[in-house]
Amino acid sequence: MDKVCSYMFEELVPRVLTYYELIKLDVLYQMNCIKLFFNNLNSDSVGMFLNKFCSIVQDNTTIVYGKLAYYIYLQMYLNQFAPSSQANKNFTSIAGVLSLLILYTVYQFLYLPLFQDFFLAECCRLQFENAEPIKVGDTVVYTIYGFIPPQKLQDSNVGALTQTFFNGLTAKVSVDRQFIPAIKSYADEEYGKIRLLFTVEKGGKYKVQVRYLGFVIPGCPFYVTVPPDDMFAGESEVKVPSTPVLLTDSMPQLILISPRDRTGYPCNSEGIRLDLFDFHASTANSNTSICGKTCELIGRNWREVLEASFSLQENPGSSLDADTCRICLVLRISYSQPSFGLYEGQITYAGQPLKNGSFPIISLTKEEYEKLESTSTLPRPSDVVQFKAELIQPVESNLNANESENTEMENSNENEKTKEVYVNISLKFICIKEVLWRVILSRTAIFKIQGETKVEAVPENEGKLQYIIVISDETQHDLRVRMTASNARVFMALYLKFRAHVTGNGGTYSEKLNAFLGSLKTHCMKQLSSKRERHQFFQISRPDALRTSYEGTKLFDCEKWYSPFIVSFIGEPLLEDESAWLEWSELVLGTCFENNSLGMFHKISERSAFVHPNPARNIRSWGIQYYELCGKILGKYLVERALNHKSKNYRVKVRFSRSFLQQLIGSNPTALTLERDMPELYDTLVTTLNNTDLENGLLTFAVPEYDVFGKLEKMVPIIEHGGAYTVTKENLDLYLNALARYHLGSKVTREIEAFRAGFSFIVPEDLLLNFDENELELLLCGWSNIDLHEMKRHHKVDGEHWHPEFPRIMKWLWTSLGNMLPVDQAKFLQFCTGSSILPLGEFAQLTPQLTFCMTCLYGQLPAAEPSAHRICLSDHPNYEAFNEALLTSIRTAACCQPKPKPCEHVSSEVQLAGQDDAQAIPSL
Repeated sequence: MDKVCSYMFEELVPRVLTYYELIKLDVLYQMNCIKLFFNNLNSDSVGMFLNKFCSIVQDNTTIVYGKLAYYIYLQMYLNQFAPSSQANKNFTSIAGVLSLLILYTVYQFLYLPLFQDFFLAECCRLQFENAEPIKVGDTVVYTIYGFIPPQKLQDSNVGALTQTFFNGLTAKVSVDRQFIPAIKSYADEEYGKIRLLFTVEKGGKYKVQVRYLGFVIPGCPFYVTVPPDDMFAGESEVKVPSTPVLLTDSMPQLILISPRDRTGYPCNSEGIRLDLFDFHASTANSNTSICGKTCELIGRNWREVLEASFSLQENPGSSLDADTCRICLVLRISYSQPSFGLYEGQITYAGQPLKNGSFPIISLTKEEYEKLESTSTLPRPSDVVQFKAELIQPVESNLNANESENTEMENSNENEKTKEVYVNISLKFICIKEVLWRVILSRTAIFKIQGETKVEAVPENEGKLQYIIVISDETQHDLRVRMTASNARVFMALYLKFRAHVTGNGGTYSEKLNAFLGSLKTHCMKQLSSKRERHQFFQISRPDALRTSYEGTKLFDCEKWYSPFIVSFIGEPLLEDESAWLEWSELVLGTCFENNSLGMFHKISERSAFVHPNPARNIRSWGIQYYELCGKILGKYLVERALNHKSKNYRVKVRFSRSFLQQLIGSNPTALTLERDMPELYDTLVTTLNNTDLENGLLTFAVPEYDVFGKLEKMVPIIEHGGAYTVTKENLDLYLNALARYHLGSKVTREIEAFRAGFSFIVPEDLLLNFDENELELLLCGWSNIDLHEMKRHHKVDGEHWHPEFPRIMKWLWTSLGNMLPVDQAKFLQFCTGSSILPLGEFAQLTPQLTFCMTCLYGQLPAAEPSAHRICLSDHPNYEAFNEALLTSIRTAACCQPKPKPCEHVSSEVQLAGQDDAQAIPSL
């Protein structure tokens, strides 16, 4: 045994280590000897041998292939030479030859190619060529040295070896999970040397990963840290503690500024100058209070009422780099001249505004702040805050285009009248209610809190005793109310807070639902004189269920509707459980919502398949009172869910149109709603507008109305005196919204109002103000359960917009859908198809078929086209970012939908006044 060990260490190992090709038969024969040697050793001897062998290889640094030999021997031992139970048996000559052949085959075709590539990668080294520090815009150069044996340098094909080395190299450079393009080039007149170059586009920690033939070279990844540039205002972000920033005489506010350079990388203190920071505030000018114009800057006068101070704070404990810092701005009300009002703050650096640097500021008294805190609990539907105000109504609604603005302001006080109103504000709506007979509140207008709605508050006089609140959107009249200064400040604080809350999702649907059911239960128990033990009994005829149901319930008051029902079908046994009235309600609602060309509801479009009130209903068979009954039954569903927790989750499986749901909560249809509900009409409208010259003045704010024989009966104005106003590029948005109101609202105003009257008779309107139309559908209709296997089988990919990363994005999408809560899956259906209810047959019968496509834009929120059942996705740095973007889109679907632009003439703002020689169009 000693002779064998001596032979192994003195002759076999050096001989193997000095061979470059390692494929000669005599070497393989020696390896077979090693195999026989291992089989005759016990486990302790094997371990001792390997330890000594490894030390010899590590010490033999002059031998180029030392590591390769070590890995080959170790790997072959672990896989081929492990001692077996027959270790004491000697190999016969035939077995030795066969094992030699097997060993040769495995070694030459498996181990040799694998470990040869691995060793060549292990022999590479990387050298950094730049002098530090590196600045933004510099070019970083790395030199990669590969191994070429000395005897090969004299060969004529050494250039080919360098070319092979060049082709086998791959490099990836990334910073902040974004890949930076890198360039490979040959070193001048030097073999086996390649240069890697990339340009520093921004500050940060760059990661350089180099591979040769798929194997990582030693020392990778390499890191290059580039310090940030000087602070840049356009990339530096302001973080306010709340929206709006609330100030009291005893409570200053701290505003943080994250300094960034031009590329968005965090700055350090060396690139920041505190003397370049400045803060300005703006307030409203009393001269423009009547018209609600925007605020004008008052220069340095704000310093008399507000105090601002900047300071630099090092932040070594943050998740950013150790030298990252931040700027702190402390705002407080001036102690010398305290004043309370509404301001617009702006932070600048070197005269340039910062990112998110403009924010509202409201200075409140201590009493106003306490009132605000007591009324801003979110998100409860019952939290409807009410303010007493005066509605300002101009005597003359039609404006003369030739009147100047100054004359209008001078005569505004003379040409207006006021009435007492209450302004109710909730999480999603602002509702104006008029006082009638000192008791009854009649809804005057309702505005949805969203991006298109604008609310301005300006002082009416120099003493700021009263404010004018101007509320406007794109679909109805601008509304002006007068409030006391104290109420106006609290109202604006609530509005700005609710708007920021809605933009940030505004609470989950489950939270709103639980709060709504709790508030509805409290309301119902106040109306009931006892503990809901009296049952209400009535009989109906099954063949004439709708008429007999109306006759049996038309005299019911709220208390009776809130009580349990016992319904008896004439000629059938009486059932006293809830199954009888549930069967009755399904029978009545099924009759009402049946798709019939002359019925109460009909399919508004073949493509959308949404149910909408039918303007062509048979008036004799389907009276207006049946819409009210239908609304009461839906309200009864919600009452049963609130009062009886053991009852079934009552819902009606109907795909209501978006416009119908919008008008139930008081909103008006828009052009986007028209595209969703009536896509065929919208496409025709797009074609007409694209082929019409709007400059000729032939298109007016009036639409033709035809009889059953297709003969023109009359031109119907879609706004007041619509036939006198022409459609231009400036008022095209106004025209589209007016068309949407005409087709989706004006034709069925009586039907929708009757339905809403019945529904609000059971469920107070104020309780629904926190739900938008999508959430209202979930509340009334529920949702269809998504079967991901069916969705995968019945969808298609838009080939025109295919992207190389699309398979990975689709894999992320299926993972995200599988991890979603059922309510989020329902919102995904609404986002893609416009409804949370799938047709019978689910995705197989969905027309058009669900379609997925991908945009080349990076990091965008998903966008959907509900009328075409299409969703467009974009790439993201990782799954978490993709999932967050998808949830943001589906939870704020109304905000994420792109504004429809049917032709190139659509303007983002509606110009209510025409040219100098045209009449002015009254605002809606």
